Amino acid sequence: MNSLEWNNIFNNIRFIIFERCYCIIFRERKLDYSWIYTASEEEKAKYYKKKLCTSMGVLCFIVAVLLFVMTYFIYQVEMGMLPEQSLQTVALVFSIVLVVTIIVEMIYSNTICKKK
Repeated sequence: MNSLEWNNIFNNIRFIIFERCYCIIFRERKLDYSWIYTASEEEKAKYYKKKLCTSMGVLCFIVAVLLFVMTYFIYQVEMGMLPEQSLQTVALVFSIVLVVTIIVEMIYSNTICKKK
């Protein structure tokens, strides 16, 4: 077995242990994942599902690209190709773009994705 298979086995065991400990501590027979789905049927009916899913997908893509760029610059600094001070600028731009993207997504999802 390679290390990836061992890692998957280890993660599954860790999840099972976490779930059992949770059930013991909170005296539950089985974990209830209903807290994930918090919107009522009336609230779900107020939004266009396809538009909302598309906009969230775009948000996730933008965040993934930002994380990729940040990781690339961190790698460049670790290899000594860039000075460490340039990473501060990249981190500042990363933070600003991330916050602006989330704000724009919130506005978009509450205006365009909402049924009239």
